[in-house]
Amino acid sequence: MKRLTPWAAVLGAAVLAAGCGGGGGQVAVDTPPPFPSVPTSATESVAALLQWAVARPADDAADPLRLEGVALPASDTAEPAALPR
Repeated sequence: MKRLTPWAAVLGAAVLAAGCGGGGGQVAVDTPPPFPSVPTSATESVAALLQWAVARPADDAADPLRLEGVALPASDTAEPAALPR
């Protein structure tokens, strides 16, 4: 009987864990809040994107800038630009 007790506990735990599957209802999808679109002129070059991003007003309460779906420019030959302060 002593050898059966640990296996019974493991089996009981497995049965209980298998029952924790969840509700099975519809999953709510978070709709992202509207965000300012990046103008096409800012995606023409790295310098144009930097100029547009720096020109945006500083606001500590604003949401972060979201760049989903934006084709960001890149340059393999340009030197890294210093960020303006």
